[in-house]
Amino acid sequence: MSLLWLAACGWFRSGPPQDTWPDPEPVTSPADSQVKEDTGPIELTGSTLILVSVDGFSQAYWESADMPVLKGWAEQGTRAEALIPVYPTKTFPNHYSQVTGLYPSHHGIVDNSFRDPVSGEYFDMQTLDPKWWLGEPIWITAERQDVNTATCFWPGSEVSFDGDRPRYYLPYDGSMSGRERVDQVLEWLDLPDDKRPRLITLYFSDVDSAGHSYGPGAHAVYQELRAVDGHLSLLEQGLRERGILDEVDLMVVSDHGMQSFSRDRVELLDDHLDLATVEVYSWAQHTTLSAIAPATTEQVLEALSGLEHARCHAKADTPEHLHYGDSERIPEIVCLPDDGWVLSSHSYFDNSTVYSSGGTHGWDPAYPAMHGVFVARGPHIQQGRVHPAFDQVQLYNLMASILELTPQSNDGDPSEVSDMLVSE
Repeated sequence: MSLLWLAACGWFRSGPPQDTWPDPEPVTSPADSQVKEDTGPIELTGSTLILVSVDGFSQAYWESADMPVLKGWAEQGTRAEALIPVYPTKTFPNHYSQVTGLYPSHHGIVDNSFRDPVSGEYFDMQTLDPKWWLGEPIWITAERQDVNTATCFWPGSEVSFDGDRPRYYLPYDGSMSGRERVDQVLEWLDLPDDKRPRLITLYFSDVDSAGHSYGPGAHAVYQELRAVDGHLSLLEQGLRERGILDEVDLMVVSDHGMQSFSRDRVELLDDHLDLATVEVYSWAQHTTLSAIAPATTEQVLEALSGLEHARCHAKADTPEHLHYGDSERIPEIVCLPDDGWVLSSHSYFDNSTVYSSGGTHGWDPAYPAMHGVFVARGPHIQQGRVHPAFDQVQLYNLMASILELTPQSNDGDPSEVSDMLVSE
């Protein structure tokens, strides 16, 4: 894994946004795509699923997005009114919830990066030590049931689970173009039947990067959505040329939405308490902290009750819909800023321009701006259906059903999504 993960997830920004955004890769129509001359029909044995993540694809973009291929898939299959993220609404916690069916407090990835309050050790987006990654991702479930898998990037896909990994996986390389990623997926499908993966993941990050730099709704965001549609067009054409377009289930998801921020929507913690009395583990739209003795949790919460644009809770008392209270990796106090508001300190706010423009995510998943998209088509998916909004943790059971796997215990409920599937 590389620092490019950090850029893809908005972990850092390289400065204030410019007036222009680099042109995305040219959108390629099916007629323009390059086809290997030796490509011929493939005979699939068993269900095959391609899971595609478009990082930062907010449900709010759907109506305005110029994405004829993806919208065609929605008409041919099922889309959801929204895909509701887990808390915090960040890249790593959500991607790992999608493939484990677990909330972050159960799978252990409680933020993009964090310090464990108990051990004092740090997790970041390059950490591959298995002790941090709890639960069992769908590719391990599949491999342990003799189903080949391949991952063209996904948080956790490089981690060894008692020696088990996807049969094929790539170390994260953000410089790999969208076309190259699609080509890799098609190359895996061209393998002999006994080696061909039946579960493949594919990841695109540029929509999220544009949202961070320019904010939701910016022209650059819609440029990147159009570019993603071009990549999906290449994938569709590749499947068609292999004679398997209608035999493969395609599932497109996003991890979270995007919200703008500004320096007019910042509240300063040190206006309410002495920062020497607390240890702050994370700031901004997802703020966590613990009291430093002799200060107590109760005293800190009392001081923070004066915040006008955030609500702070002892972690055991966080709102039930967050499912964020029962992990030792979560600090004792969790503060939930209002939609679009962030928490900061005088020293940071006065010396930084990070809140001057652009966008980010991480807020309460109840806010519609944080909602993502879900689209699926294929032989196991109902046609012409719009499904009510549902939670990210339901995806694991849905994928297990399509691949005919026995799922591990998880936080999802198969009945929440079973009506999307074609009945036997």
